[in-house]
Amino acid sequence: MSEWEFNPPDLEDFFRYATISAYAASEDGAQIVLGTNLGGVFDVWGVRPEVGYPHQLSHMGQMVHDLHYDPQGRYILVSADHDGDENTQLYLLPPRGLFFMYLRMGTAFTMLPIKRMPCL
Repeated sequence: MSEWEFNPPDLEDFFRYATISAYAASEDGAQIVLGTNLGGVFDVWGVRPEVGYPHQLSHMGQMVHDLHYDPQGRYILVSADHDGDENTQLYLLPPRGLFFMYLRMGTAFTMLPIKRMPCL
């Protein structure tokens, strides 16, 4: 085999793919954040337009459901699973990343009362 020949893909190579579960952009457009599994597990990643390549902002290892920037740019609101239990928890993450803070951490899903409206 020459240096320009490549081995055929392994079966596992077909099961490795990146998924974007959520995204948001800062008000000034200086950063886009993504909930993605680029590193093998779901985390929050940031992309600055001048760089163009994502950098990891969190190390939660949890499925990210939604992302929202604070209008003043102080934090990113992250909603994510906790260990796959599908009970969404809320976290605050600074735009530069690294450490996050629990905003709401519940142990079980709580059903809110639903007010039924009459059909017209």
